[in-house]
Amino acid sequence: MEQLSTLHILRSDAAYRFRLESPNGPSSGTSESTTELSADQQERLRRLLLAASQYIQSGDMKGQARRSGSLDSFISLGRFLFDALLPPTIQEGLRHLDAPLLLNTNTPDIPWELLVQEESRHPSRKYL
Repeated sequence: MEQLSTLHILRSDAAYRFRLESPNGPSSGTSESTTELSADQQERLRRLLLAASQYIQSGDMKGQARRSGSLDSFISLGRFLFDALLPPTIQEGLRHLDAPLLLNTNTPDIPWELLVQEESRHPSRKYL
């Protein structure tokens, strides 16, 4: 039976503590790091969450996505979560995962499942 990797995310005020536990593969072991958001980053996160929420509440997700590519609000949020909130050590660990990932967080208002890594050399995106 394949073991899970777990990403623990704990928020305390403007600080996010991340702990990645990986049972096997090149990133085996535990990585832990903290990110402190600036006031500007907190505001950007708030705006991105609001945009994604409004898109969902519009009730016309399929039609909008076909017409105008409005899924950009989700992609922007996912990129911000990956690039601005995740510390580099955690980013690197996620890039090399070879096991399913379980998210454990005290921030149910943030859709961590949308984490997106933008590949600098490739136009395609990697979704976690």
